[in-house]
Amino acid sequence: MPRFRLKNSIYADIEKTYDIMCNYKIYPEILPKHFSSIRVRSVRGNVSIVEEHINLAGKKFVIMAKHVMNPHALHEMFVIGGDLKGTVVRQNFSIVKDTTVVTTDVNVKLNLLMKIKSIFDYNQFEREYRTIMDDFATTVNNS
Repeated sequence: MPRFRLKNSIYADIEKTYDIMCNYKIYPEILPKHFSSIRVRSVRGNVSIVEEHINLAGKKFVIMAKHVMNPHALHEMFVIGGDLKGTVVRQNFSIVKDTTVVTTDVNVKLNLLMKIKSIFDYNQFEREYRTIMDDFATTVNNS
């Protein structure tokens, strides 16, 4: 399965960057091209269970994700159900000079049917995820 790392430099303070990029409730508002629907199922402390409808490369994925927050430092998303079950996304937030650097590590898992049908090109997945992260960076920089 594909594993990749993305880095984005954002010209905003770390608190603002984290607060926008990790607020999954507003994803459909700020990135409607990528997130058609978000439904929060449960919140306990810094852990949330969220149903997400994601658009990648013209395909729609429905996932159940567990978001774990460590404010202004780390955001982890574990896909616990749905099309991409087993996928893990970790975002580390750090300050370098006057910018916030977001390092995103992605480990994609596809279900057996998706593997058999070969409906998704792994390189395309990385390109699409890079677009999502670039769109997040633009949103933060413009807010």
